[in-house]
Amino acid sequence: MMANLHTQKLNSSAKATPTQRVLLVDDSEIDLIIHEKILRKSSPALFIDMEQSAQTAIDLLKLRKIEDQSTVLIFLDINMPSMNGFEFLEAFTLLPIHIRKVCKVVMVSSSSLEVDKQRAAKYDFVINYLEKPLDPNQLINLISPSH
Repeated sequence: MMANLHTQKLNSSAKATPTQRVLLVDDSEIDLIIHEKILRKSSPALFIDMEQSAQTAIDLLKLRKIEDQSTVLIFLDINMPSMNGFEFLEAFTLLPIHIRKVCKVVMVSSSSLEVDKQRAAKYDFVINYLEKPLDPNQLINLISPSH
C-alpha cells in the first residue's frame, strides 16, 4: 500500500525544495549537454555538476561537508554501464545522513516499464520518474519553486 502512495507521488508533478545545486548523472554525453543547456537557460545561477558514471557521482557526494546544507537535485539515468541507477540508489542509502537529507533524486530513463517506476518508488528520496526525451518544462518545474 505504501508503495502505491509513493508511486502516485512519483507520477505527480512533485518538486524538490528550492534547489541551489543539480547533479546530472548519465552515461550519455549528449543527454548531459542537452539537460545542462535547458537548466542553464531557465536558471543561470544554478551550480551544475555532471557525471557520466554513477560511481563517480557517489564519490562526488561523499566529498560534501556537513556544513553544506544546500539542496542537491540529482537527475539519475537508470541504464548505465558498471553501476546502474538502481545500484546508485542502493549505494546512496549508505551515505551519511547529512548528505542524504539534502538530496532528492529524479529518475530519468527511456524505460516506461511500470516495474522500474515501482522499484524507484521504494526510495523515499526519489521524488519523480521522468521518461526520455525530457521536456524542458519538466526540468524547469522541478528546479523552480515559482512554477
